Amino acid sequence: MSQLAPIVVSDRGQLSVLQTRVLAQIEVISRVEHENIVRRLFIGLALQVIKDSLPHGKFLPWLKGQAAGYTQCTYMMRLAREWREHANLRRTEVEALPRTEFALDTKDAAMRKLVGSAEKFVGKLSWTELLQKHGIKDGGKLDGARTKGPGTKDEGVPDEEQMYLFARDEIGGVLAQAETLLVKENRLQFLAKHPEEVRGVVESLRALADKVEQAAKPLLK
Repeated sequence: MSQLAPIVVSDRGQLSVLQTRVLAQIEVISRVEHENIVRRLFIGLALQVIKDSLPHGKFLPWLKGQAAGYTQCTYMMRLAREWREHANLRRTEVEALPRTEFALDTKDAAMRKLVGSAEKFVGKLSWTELLQKHGIKDGGKLDGARTKGPGTKDEGVPDEEQMYLFARDEIGGVLAQAETLLVKENRLQFLAKHPEEVRGVVESLRALADKVEQAAKPLLK
């Protein structure tokens, strides 16, 4: 595949306008990403409320039937727990969740207080940085064990259903990422001048497929 030709704006005035617009959109993206992190905290907190409110054994079937991405939901719940402990949120404050929308510009005083607390907890960190800071994503296995910091509670050993959902989400995520990089975005095109690299990628994928097949054979008997 041939490389795309560069697009040059020769008019300095037009280039200046384009630069201004790009910087404005970057600011919008940053603001939206920050707001999404705050919303994830509220979702995590609300998920925990729902889990505590449902009869034992009913939360996972409900979540599995209503939402995609159990792993991400677990991350949100864990980080919301860290937020609640860090901010020392009282039960009466959390009880504001069912009464109003998860709107960051809400006029509800109780919800407004929660928004301020969440924004302070997030600061300028990204979602990944928050997970790493609190030892949620990279601090241990996804089976519930994670690096324990001060005040961290043991979240217990997952059951078989939880492990199934974790495995499905993680494997599905890896496959989707590989498809995006190799097929949809066709990153191999940038190796066009290095055919040995392209062949190396193909051979590596074949070798990986063989290993996966060997690992799967005992499970398919």
